[in-house]
Amino acid sequence: MKMDLSGFPPLPPHQAQGMAVYMEPIAGSSERICVAVAAGSADLGYSVQPVIRHNVAQCMLGDAGAGFMSMVETTASSLQHHLNANGTFSEWQPPLSGVIAGDVDTGRVHDLNMMLRSIARSHGFLSSLSDFSAENLGQDDDTNLTERWVRDVMRAVCDTHPDFKGYFKRRRRLFEGGRERRFDFLGARNAIQLGRIAPGPGLAANTRSAEAKLWALEALRDNAKSELFEVNNFELIVQKPTEEEASLCSEKDMARMNEALLDLIEAGDRQELRVKEVSYPEQAADRIIRLEAA
Repeated sequence: MKMDLSGFPPLPPHQAQGMAVYMEPIAGSSERICVAVAAGSADLGYSVQPVIRHNVAQCMLGDAGAGFMSMVETTASSLQHHLNANGTFSEWQPPLSGVIAGDVDTGRVHDLNMMLRSIARSHGFLSSLSDFSAENLGQDDDTNLTERWVRDVMRAVCDTHPDFKGYFKRRRRLFEGGRERRFDFLGARNAIQLGRIAPGPGLAANTRSAEAKLWALEALRDNAKSELFEVNNFELIVQKPTEEEASLCSEKDMARMNEALLDLIEAGDRQELRVKEVSYPEQAADRIIRLEAA
């Protein structure tokens, strides 16, 4: 009997591999802890991230924590270099004794972060969702992750509407003598800002950034009333965690995030601005295309 699968959500678009990396705190003891996770594929690239923070290592090991973290970072750098040189997970040779490569897992994901989180959740008790959030993913901070979100949405829009590329990251002076403000998307009919909100230590910074983007939209709308300006829709599209990502968060962190999101929506309502929630760039792109191409 053939099943109707139309009611099920589509599988994530990318197939990726992931692997945990372990270290013996005492070489030869057979005691192991997960110190790093790796994920990647030919189309997504590769990322290797330590799952132990420096302050955690110092708390556990005292003065020896710095040396331990040096070994962890050497191990992660070795694996990253190997994968960047087109090596496979199974071919990697650890650079230090007492370092062990875990089993290679395969899954379908939306991005590398999703795979890293899944591997860390399954293998690293010292890791948490926040280890791969705005504050702690490699060299990225909240600003960089928000910029990546804007780039991902722009790429998704321009894949089907390359003529919309010029509408992204446009600048406009809101007040005479004031500085120019950047708008993530400023088209012929729509002014749309792109924000992020996620649980963890970056929540406050994400919220402040989104509030600033709402203020800029309000100022643009009010300024437009006195000019020949055809834009008539002003909204903020906020990226929130996927259901899978949310399942990795504590109830307390999710409650705080939902409170912040509700505050943003209410602030938008007070200013007569729309606030829309999405999880994937494609969802934001679909909305932008539908509004602008209408």
